Amino acid sequence: MSNVNYTNHRAPLIISTLLLVPLNLISKSMNFTHMSGGATIVFPIIIFSILALFFYGCVRLAKNKGRSGWWGILGIFFLLGLLIIALLKNKRKEETQ
Repeated sequence: MSNVNYTNHRAPLIISTLLLVPLNLISKSMNFTHMSGGATIVFPIIIFSILALFFYGCVRLAKNKGRSGWWGILGIFFLLGLLIIALLKNKRKEETQ
């Protein structure tokens, strides 16, 4: 009998969600026309990295539910997609002792 740790797939989702919300608020308040060249390049890279982490978490969540990793594409719809993936029925068979 193997012990499967089901909490590892949640870390990328939690981290990326906690980072995206404040960054979204910051980006709305920023005026990109007065930013220097370096700042306009760095901010989209940070956003892209956080989104990649979120999509990775969606893929891991789908795989841990016994589904194809392609279900992670629903992460495009952000919280709605995450909710759909989270509500998918678990296809993994429960191990009995």
